[in-house]
Amino acid sequence: MSNVKVSVIIPAYNVQKYIDRSIKSAVNQTLKDIEIIVVNDGSTDNTRDIIEKLAKEDNRIVVINKENGGLSSARNAGIKVAKGEYIQHLDGDDWIEKDACETMYNFAKNNKVDIVVSDYYIDNDRGNIKYKPMRFPKNKNICDPKEYLHLVLPLYEAQYIWNKLIKRELYINNDIWHPENISLGEDLATTPRLIIMANKIGKIDKAYVHYIVNPVSLTRDQVSKKIYMLYDAQMIVDDFFKKHNQYEEFKDDLSDYLFFSMSFMFTRKAFPGDSEYEKSFNRALEYFASRPKEPRYKKFRLWKRLLTRFIGKYPSRRNFSILIAIMSRASMVKKFILRENY
Repeated sequence: MSNVKVSVIIPAYNVQKYIDRSIKSAVNQTLKDIEIIVVNDGSTDNTRDIIEKLAKEDNRIVVINKENGGLSSARNAGIKVAKGEYIQHLDGDDWIEKDACETMYNFAKNNKVDIVVSDYYIDNDRGNIKYKPMRFPKNKNICDPKEYLHLVLPLYEAQYIWNKLIKRELYINNDIWHPENISLGEDLATTPRLIIMANKIGKIDKAYVHYIVNPVSLTRDQVSKKIYMLYDAQMIVDDFFKKHNQYEEFKDDLSDYLFFSMSFMFTRKAFPGDSEYEKSFNRALEYFASRPKEPRYKKFRLWKRLLTRFIGKYPSRRNFSILIAIMSRASMVKKFILRENY
């Protein structure tokens, strides 16, 4: 297919319940000059059969069947064959509104931006849909990548990749790929690197992606056991920023994000004896113990200094939980837990 404007890349692993809707939401886009790359990542259910049936009905669907390698591996496989000027990532259990590609592509071209950010929906697939606005510099719909990163890097919003239309050249020209050696925080390791290499970032105040709360996806328990991977993911970002002489400007933002990530370890159910959990737990304790040594420690908010010093001196999940319980009445901690400070 020539003149492909957008490549929609859909990784799919055992999503037979959702994949038909996901692919059809791409097929039915009002922008017709697209390709739909569906990467079957070694599914063991009927996902592959559904994909191949739909591919026979629309020649814009490109099917890649591969051994299971994880989400990053599937996305990379799609990027490597993509022909579109821009890339739209879409998970196999999610779907997008029919005007998503056209509206975001036209905005990108008209404003000459490399990345377009949109809002999104959290959808439980039972009629409960919540609109989630994304942060952007006030009174702007276009900004410099650095301004955008300073705003969202300390937040979990920095990692979202499926609510962004991304110029394919950002991947290829900068040798940026999704890390295949981690299974939590893959997008965290990738999206900030793409943003910092962009020319301009744009924002549309409308939601297009329906992020489906899928019980088959990574559970909270699995997340707790793999928190250490968030640390590994951020080290990828740190190294990239250092390589491109951007680290000094963003090290405080990166530090705040890591603090937020590692704190999750102590707000989740404990799994003593589980090797992955123990690795996460020990990494988190080491991290908190090292915080008072950081030059900017004295600049932390009071609650953060107390928490860091307490856990560093008395490292245990129980002590962390007690401290959080005591401090939870303070509005600043409530805001922290609710991510309102980030």
